[in-house]
Amino acid sequence: MMDAFERLGLERGAVLDEEVLKRAWIEHGRAVHPDQAGGDGALSAEINAAYEMLREPEGRLKHLLELEHPEESAVWATVPMEEGLMQVFMKLGPVLQRVEAFANKKSAATSALVEALLMGEQMRVQEALEERMEELNGLREGLEAGLVEVDVLRAEGDAGRAMEAMRVLRAKFAYVGKWQRQAREALMRLI
Repeated sequence: MMDAFERLGLERGAVLDEEVLKRAWIEHGRAVHPDQAGGDGALSAEINAAYEMLREPEGRLKHLLELEHPEESAVWATVPMEEGLMQVFMKLGPVLQRVEAFANKKSAATSALVEALLMGEQMRVQEALEERMEELNGLREGLEAGLVEVDVLRAEGDAGRAMEAMRVLRAKFAYVGKWQRQAREALMRLI
């Protein structure tokens, strides 16, 4: 298995500065790009894959687990959804249903007048969705702050607690990421 951190010349960690990651990707990719003399398409593809793998915290955690705890890398899916996340989901689900119902109503509109009459409802549904999206963004920021703890535990040599923290964070990022994608798709239906 490729070590994406090594491929980009970066130290392994749950926290990566976005600019440092991007600079490493550009620096390593430039020298081997297939359009350059002596370029290597396969190596260029590996560098691009490494960048994509490390760009988002969920992918980074997945990769760290695979590298450092391969026997536990798939166990993240068994992490139960905690009460706080369940509450977020319970608020998001009805809003997504409202978006779907409104989108169906709007697509059935037969005239400009009917569409104009729906504008108030559209604004209310969109505001409700945007509130949920803000909540998800805040939740994601909180999860990103938790990445520091993972690196502290790893630096202290506490592999067991670091692995557990990575596993739990990866599960939470998976939930939140999925909900964020669903909310963005719903917003696109409204626009």
